Amino acid sequence: MPFTPGALSDVLANIQSHVDSLSLASFVNLDIFTDSLNETIATHLSTLLTAALADISLSPIKVEITLANQIIQPTPSLPEIKTLYFAAVNAFLDTVASLPLVTPSRFDAFKETATGTDASDSAAHNANTFSHILQSPEVAATLTSTYETIFDHLTSTQSHIAQWLQYQSLWDVPLDTISATLSTDIAKWTQLLTETSTARAALDSPATTTFGPVEISTAKVINKIDLKYDAWQKSLQALFATILAKVVTDTIETLGSSKTILESIHLQGATPDVIKAITFIQASRQKLKSLTLLVAQLDSSEAMLKTQRFSFPATWTSTALLTSLFADFNTILSRRGKQMDDQIPALQQRVRAEDKQTTKRVADLLASWESQKPLDGATVPAAALDTLASFEIILNAAMASYADLSSAKLALSLPPSPANPLQPIHEELTELSEVWTTLSPTHTQLEQINEQVRSFIGVSW
Repeated sequence: MPFTPGALSDVLANIQSHVDSLSLASFVNLDIFTDSLNETIATHLSTLLTAALADISLSPIKVEITLANQIIQPTPSLPEIKTLYFAAVNAFLDTVASLPLVTPSRFDAFKETATGTDASDSAAHNANTFSHILQSPEVAATLTSTYETIFDHLTSTQSHIAQWLQYQSLWDVPLDTISATLSTDIAKWTQLLTETSTARAALDSPATTTFGPVEISTAKVINKIDLKYDAWQKSLQALFATILAKVVTDTIETLGSSKTILESIHLQGATPDVIKAITFIQASRQKLKSLTLLVAQLDSSEAMLKTQRFSFPATWTSTALLTSLFADFNTILSRRGKQMDDQIPALQQRVRAEDKQTTKRVADLLASWESQKPLDGATVPAAALDTLASFEIILNAAMASYADLSSAKLALSLPPSPANPLQPIHEELTELSEVWTTLSPTHTQLEQINEQVRSFIGVSW
């Protein structure tokens, strides 16, 4: 039997007609008979509804993703889709729930008619229909499963619509904002371009996607998004390529300069030069891991742009040059590092000797500062500032030498140097410079006033 209101109503109308004939013939115990008959009908309807719910078939709910005034939206909206879906399910259930019970007294002129509030009228109506079968265990269990499927369909619908709504950012997010946010972070740029490429693939999905009775069509919007996406992605690629080119060029310059320094290093020269060489070799070793990762990252970024068919400018510097230069740098660093390691005992001896001389030079510099620092109030600010500037040049050179020596001792596994004893002098020098700089304008004004007074009274001071 077709599960349609018309087919079920016809069957029940036929049954009711037979019962009416019995009623008109004044059959006794007709109430008991119709009660039993309704129970039998309810059992069959429960079986029929359970089977129908297992393979429920609803009219299609057509949804269109549209683009109007640069706004992407589904029509109808998601809340409206939910309303339509549940309305369709309720109409399906109403096919059975609204069927009237078979009554033995349809032509009883003296039968009381129930009247009252809307709620009582609704209750009376339900009492005269087969709506109670929705509460039967078999139907309730199947209905629970049906609603779980409905919610799955609605969740998938929401997810699919959200996937298309994310393309709204193509119109909402300025490229300048993206560029400012990512700055020169190669990893974040690579991640963004990879994700946009993956999201771009979703545009190749079928124009219509179905989740149960919900049919989502993107035919009206897909071409517009496709064109916008291609333009947006090309702009992002161009922005990233500019950043990548600069980082590649800067890294090549840095590696080239470092390679030149490594090639010029000699560990048999003057002790200060040897200390600088040891410090540079050790610093290069420490940077090697991060440089390795950076070169690999830049190379893979260029490969990603090639995969995405980016059109490189004629002035593009290939990362092949970078990887070749890095290989040369790594080779010369390994060679110089081995030479340093082979000479560690001799180098340690030279550094120890230099450490003693440095300690003496630091002591002399401390004594010189104590005797030369401008603290006398009679000192002219300009002269004080000249003294401080001259001493600052000597102090900065001494502090740099001390730092190089400390790094060399660490590289050669010697006991570390204490904190730089010249640092307090540097802080005091900075403070004195600020004081004398502040006093200088006032002193100049006083000198001008004195000059005016001398000119006025004609007295030589």
